[in-house]
Amino acid sequence: MLNAQEGTEAIYDIVGPVCESTDCFLKGVALRGVAKGDILLFKQVGAYGASMASHYNSRPKILELALEGGVLKVIRAREEFSSLVADERACLQESSLESQRAQIDALDAQISALLTKRFEVARRIAQHKRAQNLPIYNPAREAQIYAQVGGQLESVYTEILGISRGLIHPEQVGVSAHTSTARRLLGQKFKLKLYNPLVLFEAILLKGVDYGLLEVRASHAYAQGLKALAGHIAQQRLEIAHSFRIANVWCLLVGRFGFLAQNNPTRKAWWFAPTAQQEVQALLKICKDPYFSATPLGCLLEANADLELPTPLAPLCLGAYSTTRRKSGV
Repeated sequence: MLNAQEGTEAIYDIVGPVCESTDCFLKGVALRGVAKGDILLFKQVGAYGASMASHYNSRPKILELALEGGVLKVIRAREEFSSLVADERACLQESSLESQRAQIDALDAQISALLTKRFEVARRIAQHKRAQNLPIYNPAREAQIYAQVGGQLESVYTEILGISRGLIHPEQVGVSAHTSTARRLLGQKFKLKLYNPLVLFEAILLKGVDYGLLEVRASHAYAQGLKALAGHIAQQRLEIAHSFRIANVWCLLVGRFGFLAQNNPTRKAWWFAPTAQQEVQALLKICKDPYFSATPLGCLLEANADLELPTPLAPLCLGAYSTTRRKSGV
């Protein structure tokens, strides 16, 4: 007994919840002061452990806990009876709107439990990253997740991942792009600060934001921004950590130098003098999925990382990184 035993001693049979003659733990055991709601602790459970648990007699599986470092943690949530019979109800009463709604309710309960567990794991990962002084946001890792879940769930996972990034510290992002584009790429949860490109870079350097999102445009203000970004990268003050393509919009994720370690980068970016525009456009035919923007101040090309450029062009390499081509949004 977990509580103090007081009262008159009596002899009990300790049985399980199923009405079977063999569903018995102990027979003829002496206990003192047992009352409804008391908790009995079994140190040795044999076949009654989780490894042989079943749904016999339509019994939902019980809550499972683990004790680690003096802290109780939920290993598996308590099952609800409705989740056990949801498939049967949907099959036997397929035409019933009520039964289909019941199935949706049961599925929502399972999804909610799984998401809660996912956020708990994401919080632990974030705590580990902060302890190791690593950035919370890893767009290459998120690109892998988007590829796994498929385009139909892309907008759903945009929000799941956005919430996960802000579990420990609210994410602050500087944006030189349309607000709707930023939300489609990063979700609704983060704190958005709008800047023109030049002010965005200063905000990143002064740690006013965690990182920045810069849309590639051909307008004069954005051409100045690209040229300034090339200068910051040449001085190892900023870096391009990732790129996004959604519909016809091209965005660069910009962070302080050393923001993100690049493992197996697939893309590379170069900044060319404006006089090289024709030569660069000729290169587009041999590039894999090139992104290109020509401005009066220079030309930006992003292409496959193994592309070899002719020596006379002498561009400034802006870095190697990964990319995400998004199909949908919020």
